[in-house]
Amino acid sequence: MSSLHGAISPTHTDYSLGDPTTNPAPQTASEAALESLGWMEYKTLGGDPYYYNLASGETQWTRPDEVAEKEVRTARAKRQQCTAHHYY
Repeated sequence: MSSLHGAISPTHTDYSLGDPTTNPAPQTASEAALESLGWMEYKTLGGDPYYYNLASGETQWTRPDEVAEKEVRTARAKRQQCTAHHYY
């Protein structure tokens, strides 16, 4: 993985970004998908997002594929659940 020049290190505790060890439960489906798969989203000093895997220590610029796939599955399940409640 290439270096994330200008990025704030995910191991550096910067309370302006929030400390992932003390943050409350995720508020969005996207945050929940990231966290459930062991990823955290951080921002560079310029505001660009990057992703850090808590288990492997991997960092990357692109949203992890498995997170996007989980978001699609979750949205699909919610739509099916809503549809099931409207048709008896």
